[in-house]
Amino acid sequence: MVKCVDATWVAKQDPQSILLLDTREVSEYNAGFIPGSVNICCTGMILRRLKNGSLKVECLLNLQEDKDKLELAKEAECVQVIVCDRHSRSLDDLQSDSVAALLLKRLSRDCKFVAFLSGGFEYFAQHYPQLCDLEMTRNDLLQRRPSSLVLQLSNIALGVTEQASNGSDSEESSPSEAAGHAPYEILPHLFLGCRKVAASLQHLKDSRITRILNVTSSEPNNFESQGFEYKQIAVEDSHDVNMLKYLPDAFCFIEDARMNNEKVLVHCHAGMSRSVTVILAYLMKNYHHTLDSAYDFVKQRKQNISPNFGFMGQLLEYECSLRSSPADSGFGGSANGSPMNGHIFLSSSPLVLPNVSRSFVLAN
Repeated sequence: MVKCVDATWVAKQDPQSILLLDTREVSEYNAGFIPGSVNICCTGMILRRLKNGSLKVECLLNLQEDKDKLELAKEAECVQVIVCDRHSRSLDDLQSDSVAALLLKRLSRDCKFVAFLSGGFEYFAQHYPQLCDLEMTRNDLLQRRPSSLVLQLSNIALGVTEQASNGSDSEESSPSEAAGHAPYEILPHLFLGCRKVAASLQHLKDSRITRILNVTSSEPNNFESQGFEYKQIAVEDSHDVNMLKYLPDAFCFIEDARMNNEKVLVHCHAGMSRSVTVILAYLMKNYHHTLDSAYDFVKQRKQNISPNFGFMGQLLEYECSLRSSPADSGFGGSANGSPMNGHIFLSSSPLVLPNVSRSFVLAN
């Protein structure tokens, strides 16, 4: 049975005896949190898996000390699990499909003591500001206790293979594309492919591709002398690579192709990780896709996509920055100058309509 506890009760507890799960958005958590709390903020993909029971709560915990606490909480009341949101005062205030409600439902089956913090973080911070960390910088926060969104993607079934989660972008993990060598049309002006697609002059011509964005440090620009325009982002498929800093130039290259009625191929080695990361970010920035809807949209066109978990974490952070303020994302621009050539996205599926110059994205 789930109990309700108030801020005073939590303030009196030994931090080592409670596991506090904070379900606010990453940006809210970064602005202030209760030390020792774990940020459990789920995208739609993760939320669906939590709801249908295919995702264990343990997968949302990165630090071993938190996992150990959860195991103890299953055995005895020596560790008490507390869930909080932003400001809900009671269990009746929670929506049934909210992260807090789903966590409480799952945890109450396994743990001896599960409670909801009445009034949420806002009430606690108002009455016990001295017990909250309100001034930690974002970098310090991520080093000490990163958001579950960033670091737990390797543990969650997102359709990412073990190879990809370890940072591998090998051709062997993409047998279907290695056999077909055909570019995948994501949008009328945007194609996705592997190194063999980029090395096939016939396939490039058949798809009327004239520009190529090479997102590797090792693959050559094969047809530069034959009039193809290239841009290379020389990065490895490693979770340590900061892909976000390369996005502005990539977006400009893709948008320039679209504005000139040209088609651009984005490729890496296997067409699974680096190139997909660029395309997902492009859909999020220029067409207001959520990461969920962008991922589903691209996966409908190419089944074996699997950005490494570091890139997925960066995309999740990028989505949060776009949601809070496009101007703060560091990439500028908007979708106002990026019509979809008559495509309207509805539930991640394109419906082609004539004489439509603007796109409207209804996120899932």
